[in-house]
Amino acid sequence: MGASSDYMEEVGPSSKGDVDDMDMDEDLMDTTNLNELGKETLQSFCKKAASLFFDEYGLISHQINSYNAFINTGLQRVFDSFGEVAVEPGYDTSKQKDGEWRRASVRLGKVTLDRPSFWGGTSSDAEHNMFPRHARLQNMTYSARMKIHVNVQMKASDFPEAANLKSQSLLDYSSNNSIVDSKLAYDTDDQNFPKAVYTQTVGRSDKFKTGIDKVVQKNVVHTENREIIIGRMPVMVKSHLCWLTTVEKGDCDFDHGGYFLIKGAEKVFIAQEQICMKRLWISNSQGWTVSYKSEVKRNRLIVRLVELSKLEYIKGEKKGLCVYFLSIEIPIWILFFALGVRSDKEVIDLIDYDSNDASIVNIFFASIHDADEKCEHFRREDKALDFVDKMLRKTRFPPKESIEDAISAYLFPRLNSRRHKARFLGYMVKCLLEAYTGHRKCDNRDSFRNKRFELASELLERELKVHVSHALRRMTKALQRDLYGDRDVHPIEHYLDASIVTNGLTRAFSTGAWCHPFKWMERVSGVVGNLGRANPLQTMIDLRKTRQQVLYTGKVGDARYPHPSHWGRVCFLSTPDGENCGLVKNLAVTGVVSTNIPESLVDELFDGGMEKLVDDTYTKLDGKHKVFLNGEWVGVCEDSSLFVGELRSMRRRRQLPYQVEIKRDEQQREVRIFSDAGRILRPLLVVENLDKIKAFKGGNYIFTSLLDKGIIEFIGTEEEEDCCTAWGIRFLLEDIAGKQPMKYTHCELDMSFLLGLSCGIIPFANHDHARRVLYQAQKHSQQAIGFSTTNPNIRVDTLSHQLHYPQRPLFRTMISDCLGKPGYPFGHNAVLPKPELFNGQNAIVAVNVHLGYNQEDSLVMNRASLERGMFRSEHIRSYKAEVDNKELTDKRRKSEDSITFGKIQSKIGRVDSLDDDGFPFIGANMQSGDIVIGKCAESGTDHSVKLKHTERGMVQKVVLSSNDEGKNFAVVSLRQVRSPCLGDKFSSMHGQKGVLGFLESQENFPFTIQGVVPDIVINPHAFPSRQTPGQLLEAALGKGIACGGSKRYATPFSTLSVDDIIDQLHSYPESDNLLNMYNRAKFSRWGNERVYNGRTGEMVRSLIFMGPTFYQRLIHMAEDKVKFRNTGPVHPLTRQPVADRKRFGGIKFGEMERDCLIAHGASANLHERLFTLSDSSEMHICQKCKNVANVIQRAVPGGRKIRGPYCRVCESVDDLIKVSVPYGAKLLCQELFSMGISLKFDTKGGNEMVQQEACADTKPEADRVQLEHLDECANTSSEVLSLTSAAISFPYSASEPQKPRSMRALGLVINQQHSDCETRYPHVVESPPADGYNWRKYGRKVVRGSNNLKSYYRCVYSSCYAKKKVQHCDQSGHVVDVVYIGNHHHDPPQRKCIRVISSPKHTIGSQVLDPSVQTLVGLDISVCSADGRHSSLHVPESEQQSSSISNGNVGARIKERSDDESESKRNFGSRAVGPQQNGSCGIASTGVQEKHGAEPRLKIRHVLYRIWIKERSAPCSVPVLKTKEPEITIHTVSDEGSSNDGYRWRKYGQKMLKGNSLVRSYYRCSSSACPARKHVERATDDATSTTITYAGKHDHDMPAPKKMQCSESRLISPAASTDDARSKKNMSLSSRKPSSRCSVDGELDLMGEKISKLGAEQALESAQTLLSIGIDLRPR
Repeated sequence: MGASSDYMEEVGPSSKGDVDDMDMDEDLMDTTNLNELGKETLQSFCKKAASLFFDEYGLISHQINSYNAFINTGLQRVFDSFGEVAVEPGYDTSKQKDGEWRRASVRLGKVTLDRPSFWGGTSSDAEHNMFPRHARLQNMTYSARMKIHVNVQMKASDFPEAANLKSQSLLDYSSNNSIVDSKLAYDTDDQNFPKAVYTQTVGRSDKFKTGIDKVVQKNVVHTENREIIIGRMPVMVKSHLCWLTTVEKGDCDFDHGGYFLIKGAEKVFIAQEQICMKRLWISNSQGWTVSYKSEVKRNRLIVRLVELSKLEYIKGEKKGLCVYFLSIEIPIWILFFALGVRSDKEVIDLIDYDSNDASIVNIFFASIHDADEKCEHFRREDKALDFVDKMLRKTRFPPKESIEDAISAYLFPRLNSRRHKARFLGYMVKCLLEAYTGHRKCDNRDSFRNKRFELASELLERELKVHVSHALRRMTKALQRDLYGDRDVHPIEHYLDASIVTNGLTRAFSTGAWCHPFKWMERVSGVVGNLGRANPLQTMIDLRKTRQQVLYTGKVGDARYPHPSHWGRVCFLSTPDGENCGLVKNLAVTGVVSTNIPESLVDELFDGGMEKLVDDTYTKLDGKHKVFLNGEWVGVCEDSSLFVGELRSMRRRRQLPYQVEIKRDEQQREVRIFSDAGRILRPLLVVENLDKIKAFKGGNYIFTSLLDKGIIEFIGTEEEEDCCTAWGIRFLLEDIAGKQPMKYTHCELDMSFLLGLSCGIIPFANHDHARRVLYQAQKHSQQAIGFSTTNPNIRVDTLSHQLHYPQRPLFRTMISDCLGKPGYPFGHNAVLPKPELFNGQNAIVAVNVHLGYNQEDSLVMNRASLERGMFRSEHIRSYKAEVDNKELTDKRRKSEDSITFGKIQSKIGRVDSLDDDGFPFIGANMQSGDIVIGKCAESGTDHSVKLKHTERGMVQKVVLSSNDEGKNFAVVSLRQVRSPCLGDKFSSMHGQKGVLGFLESQENFPFTIQGVVPDIVINPHAFPSRQTPGQLLEAALGKGIACGGSKRYATPFSTLSVDDIIDQLHSYPESDNLLNMYNRAKFSRWGNERVYNGRTGEMVRSLIFMGPTFYQRLIHMAEDKVKFRNTGPVHPLTRQPVADRKRFGGIKFGEMERDCLIAHGASANLHERLFTLSDSSEMHICQKCKNVANVIQRAVPGGRKIRGPYCRVCESVDDLIKVSVPYGAKLLCQELFSMGISLKFDTKGGNEMVQQEACADTKPEADRVQLEHLDECANTSSEVLSLTSAAISFPYSASEPQKPRSMRALGLVINQQHSDCETRYPHVVESPPADGYNWRKYGRKVVRGSNNLKSYYRCVYSSCYAKKKVQHCDQSGHVVDVVYIGNHHHDPPQRKCIRVISSPKHTIGSQVLDPSVQTLVGLDISVCSADGRHSSLHVPESEQQSSSISNGNVGARIKERSDDESESKRNFGSRAVGPQQNGSCGIASTGVQEKHGAEPRLKIRHVLYRIWIKERSAPCSVPVLKTKEPEITIHTVSDEGSSNDGYRWRKYGQKMLKGNSLVRSYYRCSSSACPARKHVERATDDATSTTITYAGKHDHDMPAPKKMQCSESRLISPAASTDDARSKKNMSLSSRKPSSRCSVDGELDLMGEKISKLGAEQALESAQTLLSIGIDLRPR
């Protein structure tokens, strides 16, 4: 049946009722008459008729016919829609001349199109005919010039300067069919209706005759006619404008046209499904509404059933009727009376609702009451019109016309009379009330009766209208400036820019973004697509594709599901999978899209029995049926059955166009006739006229003659609901036992025509699972490699594949035969199937398991078959490049910008295969990295085109040409022959895709008794899971056909039965010879065969199914998929690898791939792939606040700026660690931070400086020290003094000496003082010198050639690269040497102040100790001495934790000066530690008082003491400590000459002295580990003298003098103001690296005023630093 019974009940009456009502019993043929014709005769006639249909219409007629309709009528309709364009003056009084305002008007007129042509390139060359191959090769647009008739008019009397105009004035458009305004004083007999620049004068007229008192008079005196070009229109290939229609043979035999060529690319329209605008739309989605739709927004009208306020005297329904029109909402009763209705009874009669339902009566009462409340006396027509006019004037954009003109122009514009408008409004109300009460179905938006397809005509008309309006707006603005009296009016070409239309259409085709059908400011995508050229079948599928535009691609209701109205019009299987499933469809093979019929059919309808609709509001219809033509009410008829029967007879006699659709709706008492464009029609046999085929028997006829005789007619979606359609000829002839024969009205030509082109050629498609058929129809058939075109030599496609030996399958289908060509080359009287529909080869396929290599979807192929050429293909890739044409370019370019083709020695690739012109020679073997097209600038810049890392091939052709944009371009095509290899993809025609998994030698393959060896072996498990028995039937049928069987058809829905196939396979005709009898007798009835093992020669016990099957090689090849990458380009935002394979991008690694690596245990590989080689990065985390620390540039004390990590929350650089994170996580953190969301990070590991180990046998013990936190020091930025050894050094007992090995096991070293004292104390533990920075130990090793140990440390500060190496003596454990590597780029960490409180519970000598030990919880400890100075004690938190784990040991790092202190300060037992004495800090004074202030801490080398304290029960003995030499002070006079003492010194600090304004400079010996130091200061009693104080002794000889020995100089003595300024700063010069090691003792003189003029203290400080390192400064 044409539609299901459920659908019949939904949309209208059943099929049986329709047949009975139509009274078709007398017209139906008797079954005996059909039997006389015979089944074979009727089937052969159907096949012949289908072949004639394809010969007449082809497969892409809908594309070409729509474009031809646009050229014939639509193009002129676009320009006529603009009417007259009036250009008003700017009304600038300063530019007014002669007291007159000049105006202009433009009317668009007749348009003509030329055939495509192009210019030769020189002034002497004429234009040449442009064929599609020219546009394809030269990257041009295949377009034609649009010309428009121009009428030039000028009124000299209005222009005093007319003599200077040189006969130039505004150009005017005119048309033969333009509407003339009767109010303008023009000669309407002139066909070229003039519009020009004019001035207006007000005159009087006869008001009694014209109704107008004053009119505007205009005079025209001069006219001139010519044509101008307004743009170029793209031309569809094989349309009426195309040159290929004039030649006998085109460029390609497979090319059927229907596409456009835009800049050399092939573009095609995708048919758009849109809601029909020719009928009412009833919906209840957002309330009950009935809509009159139109493309023009002002013409739309909606009648809505709305909730009204509660009325006391109305019970039940509280709903009323309102109308939405021109952006206003008015009661419907007011609009009825505004249209001329005189009473409420007339309104009820116009609605014509026969039901006595009380709810409907209440709706009427509520509507009347609502109208009465909003407008008093609304029953008077003038009052109703005034109310509507008042409402319209309140809108934002009121119409310019009067209320009468607005109603006439915008309310149902195709109905002329206001009484007809009132009747149509009543009909809309009736439809709404019937739907509300359940007597009428709401419209289904998925039904094709409510849809129209938009093709080239509608799409180009809409897009062209946008660009023409844009050009007119630009023209109006430009022309308005020249309408002033002091300016000249130029020709219209000066104002109307033709490039706007040309470029606009080209841009729309190139981008695919088309203007929205209803919203002018929006554009939709998916309207234009690229034409696929993988094979001819893909090209046809793209040309027959349809698309439904939805608001979103998610859940769209029933839009994705097949609808009964799709039957025979769109294929219900050809749809892509994924998000476009069900939204993108393909037309059925016999589907035809109707075009617009411009002729009016009203007269023919009157001839058929239609009555005219009365022009009043009081006449009743008296049960007559309404007649609608394209949605407009045009008349009524008495008997709809006779009227419809007469119209259909007229259509079959060609008195009506055959595309007219006639629908009789008996339930709604309506007859709907459609002749618009966009309806899908399909041909059906008319059963009552089948006896007429006798006249065509044996003769030559065409498809149009069948339409003229009424044997075949086109049936639309809505008309098919009235038809009773048989599925085939056999349904007309067979009788069902016990049932009355069905009386059919129409019959299908073939059931396979219900499918699309790609589905209809699949053999036994009705036996396969629908999903597999979908895969083959929509994916595999479009990816199969075939022979795409027959003109590859004149094409330069970017990528193309060609199969070397394409074949046709053994089977045949109805569609392939109908599309083929009659006659075989060797005299066979048969039809040659269309070769381009099948792209593959026939292979012998065995269903077996072969060595496990064909698991899942894998295939095993015969290596010998591939070597013989099976599935061998050719891969062609083209490379394009373009340069500017200097001869055609008018721009003056710079020399470095001029790029030409040529060969240069390139740094980006090899140029061995290039000639001097920059192109490779034919046959050159190009490999990856070669330059394929050489381009260079005159400046030498290389712009060559290089082959990617996976591309190679032989040069097939080189094309050099130019296009119409002034560009010279070159195309180089590389050819590569590819044989199947492992990983290539293949598929049968049943969706059985597989990948080549193994190539087996032919001698190892199983073979039959006849010696047949299979080409492909597939797994048996492929059939039950994928449910494709059609492939087994194809193999069995192919085996029978190969043996000479006559049954060859595998057409879907009319295939051979299984019995017929096995009979052909098992039996044989008597005419065959004995050899064939022997060979065919061995075949099993079910297609199985006995085979022998190729490896052993033994017979295989199981039978193997084997047969010829049509297989396709797909474009997915392993060579194109090979992808490898270590590191490479990354995305600039996410820093993850790019996705493009040609850009050396990464591979998508999803969750399933990750799970595979986890299952394999390859965690290191997983970490490397997903982190190290992906987006690994580092970030800094603050362990205190757990926030991210940013790397910033900040200022530090002293005026310097450093760049490094810094925690803005804590405002500190302490406790920062560096962590490795993916950059995606870092980017997410930063993006969340920008939104006000802060992430906190928990880190593991901490800042442990040295990994400590426990020692089980020897554990040192010590007394405890109790520490308590102090308040923050007043001056935290000042230098902190060291804690004396007497206060914190607690030796071990002499009776329990510790072994050095155990000390090293604990990570400790023994202290060694660099002095003359030889005594060493193994109990004094020493760690690397304390220089104010935190260090972390990361390694240790034995020094080669000695037993010393060398430890390696690095700064714990994040992103700091400073390191040091500390060498220890293996015997004593003392520090031998400390070597620093790199500089710190940050300040030393700040220290915290705590108070050390000791209670005299244990006494060691003169010391009193506290046995209790408290774990330190800080980083630095500042201990206050009795004299008010502070020392620094540093206890890392990590060491506290590790020491607490190891039996309660507490590690404290004490930072102490390494210079020689005074004897009283260094004496260990000089004074006991007790309560607060001589100060408030709680520490006994050491008896040492500094003379001139505290000394800054050493920057380069420091000595770091680590003391391990452990709880001990027995008191410790007092060790003997060594003493230091006293400080040496030498007073020198500045004029003594030189202070050089022969040693090399390095300045490491400078500070202001307390109590005076003098500056002290500190120096240390530059020799490694030398303890000698000195500081230089001016004498307090004499400003001309300096004081040099030495500390410590040199432990080395005096170095030999260098050539660059500094001469005698004097110390720079800055002024007092300079000293004051310098005292305010705390800058350290120790961070500067010295450039020389020349020693300077001290006193240096200022070298004149020349240095002081350098201006600032920075100059003085720099000079002093240079002098201190041995650089002599002398004035010029």
